[in-house]
Amino acid sequence: MDMKTITRADWTAALRSGDYKQGRGQLRDMKPGYEAFCCLGVACAIAELPLPPGKDSWATNTPNGLLPEPLDGMLQLHPRAQWYLSQQNDNQRLTFEEVADLIDRLPTYEPDNVRVQDFVPELLPRAVAIT
Repeated sequence: MDMKTITRADWTAALRSGDYKQGRGQLRDMKPGYEAFCCLGVACAIAELPLPPGKDSWATNTPNGLLPEPLDGMLQLHPRAQWYLSQQNDNQRLTFEEVADLIDRLPTYEPDNVRVQDFVPELLPRAVAIT
């Protein structure tokens, strides 16, 4: 699969850039004259992840709207951390800048017995601990 190699720093810079309209509920929402991204979708966009033939959004490696497989390893994000970020974007309605602040603080490796909220409860007043 042809795509650019990106880092977390690239991703957080893109989230803070103001170049992407924030959306909710899917990696990319594209309609005539409208395009919006979830925080995870911005990573797909800057990596120039190819769209599946005939689709206007990226296929994912899980039914939960997480990062497609090439990116989850590249960004070293445990699926639980991805889910946490998507919940903060979609349900808690954190801004892209606030989500970028969370990404900056997430560990690159999360053992199965460690909960994401153990790393982030003090980060932002609006970020909620997910149990």
